[in-house]
Amino acid sequence: MESIPFKKELGRAKAYLVRIQRKRSQLSGRLRNSIDAGRRIDNSAFEQLGQGRKSPCGIYSDRRYATVAEANLEITHNMRNHFKISVLLCLFIGTLAATAAAQGVTRPVPVLDKVVGGMPRGEKQEIRVMTAVFKPGDRTLFHTHRFPVTVYILEGEFTLDLANRKEPVVIKAGESFVEPIGVKMTGYNRSTLSTLRLVIFYVSDADTPFLDPIDPGKHDSHKGQ
Repeated sequence: MESIPFKKELGRAKAYLVRIQRKRSQLSGRLRNSIDAGRRIDNSAFEQLGQGRKSPCGIYSDRRYATVAEANLEITHNMRNHFKISVLLCLFIGTLAATAAAQGVTRPVPVLDKVVGGMPRGEKQEIRVMTAVFKPGDRTLFHTHRFPVTVYILEGEFTLDLANRKEPVVIKAGESFVEPIGVKMTGYNRSTLSTLRLVIFYVSDADTPFLDPIDPGKHDSHKGQ
C-alpha cells in the first residue's frame, strides 16, 4: 500500500497541476481577446485611412499595435512557462506514483504456468492445499490421481517414477510440477541425508479421494516396486 506522505505529496502535485491548467486556459482566452483587438485596430485603421485621416489614426494605431504586441508576447511567454511547468509536474506525478507503488508492494513471482486438461467440471469443486514431509528414503504409495495434482518443492528433491515415462522426473527446491491424471506413479525422496518438504495443490469434484492406491503386484514392471 502507498504510504501517507506519498499520498499527500501526490495530492498536492495533482492539485497544483489543475491550477496550472486553469491558468493556461485563462491565458489562452486573453491571447484570443488580444488577437481580436488587433484585428479591430486593423479594420479601424483602414476605415480612417479611407476617410483621409491618415496621421492621427496612424499614430494611434501604432501605439495600440505596440500595446497589443507587448501583451501578446507576455501572454505567449507565460503560456510557454506554464506548459513547461505542466510537463514537469506530469513527470513528477508519474515518478511519485511509481515510487509509491514500489514501496511496500509485493508482486507474485511466477513458478509454473501450464495449460492442462481434466479439471473438474461440476457445479462445485473442492480445493485442497496440503504439505508433506519425506524423511530420507521415504516414498508415496503406488497410485493414480483423478484430477491434476500440482506439487511445489520447499526443500530437498522429489523424484517421481511415472508409468508413461522412461526416466524419472526430479523436481528440486523452488520448482513445481503437475502430476498427470490416470498415470500410475510413485514419489520418492532418494536422498540418504536430506529431508524433503513439499506443498500439494489439488482441485477436484467434492468428496473425491486425493489418490487411488494401486496394488504394486498388479504392475510388476513399475520401477521401484
